[in-house]
Amino acid sequence: MLATIRSEDIVRLLAMLLHTKPYPHGQALYPWMRRETPEGVSSAHLLGDQPKWRTSLRRAEAAGLYSSFIQQVNRQNLLDFLLHGVRYAFPNRYASRPDTFGVPTSGSSSAMSQYFIPSGPRVVWPVQGGPIYGRPLSPLIDNAAEIMEAIPELYRLLSWIDAIRIGSAREREIASDLLRRELQQ
Repeated sequence: MLATIRSEDIVRLLAMLLHTKPYPHGQALYPWMRRETPEGVSSAHLLGDQPKWRTSLRRAEAAGLYSSFIQQVNRQNLLDFLLHGVRYAFPNRYASRPDTFGVPTSGSSSAMSQYFIPSGPRVVWPVQGGPIYGRPLSPLIDNAAEIMEAIPELYRLLSWIDAIRIGSAREREIASDLLRRELQQ
């Protein structure tokens, strides 16, 4: 049975792209997961254990976003999916919820705020005790708020993807350009 790609699979693929380096055969496939965060806690728990990674990679391979033969993310296919399909595959499940406190994302994030002044309500990933009040957006991975502190590069990419998912035309255009530059390196 062919499984459908899930939003957390996309997050894991992005993490791989950010931290992939060639490693000799026999070493851990994801050695960057052992990187220590400022609090001294490994960031591995944020993206799942090895069985979750294997399952994600099988789904990603079935979708044409990963090759197990060369153990690499297919950058162009992933970029095409993020630019043209992510907003339809992973819509905002929290659209009908009332405003809440959370972590800024999309046009409200620091990753986007340097390019324009956001108009309208701020957008947040809901989290208890969050620093900003705004319109809730369902994150691509449940613990996205923790990723902001532990893996800031991944938070930046997720903010751009959220702008593509729900942003205005201008936000989507800016986020698409930023994502394209980042992933085509």
